[in-house]
Amino acid sequence: MKIPRVNLRKIPIKNGYVYIMDYTVNGVRKRTSIGSNKRIAESIVAQKQTELTLGKYSLLPEEKLIISFSALVDKFLLYHNRNKPGTVNRIN
Repeated sequence: MKIPRVNLRKIPIKNGYVYIMDYTVNGVRKRTSIGSNKRIAESIVAQKQTELTLGKYSLLPEEKLIISFSALVDKFLLYHNRNKPGTVNRIN
């Protein structure tokens, strides 16, 4: 699997600039605001790139769970009945 590259972006804000670290792990984009000091931002980006290169994060995709449609419907209905109020209950 390809090792993600950590990007450093300079974003203008009201009173100057802020640096943002941007990378992707397992298809999920991660963005973190670092601060306004460029040297500190570059050192944090280098540290994160080293962690990704050495394998601190699991970069292998997880195995997908195969579930039957009827089991999926049962699971959805159980979740929906517990967590979602009915329209009549919301209006009254």
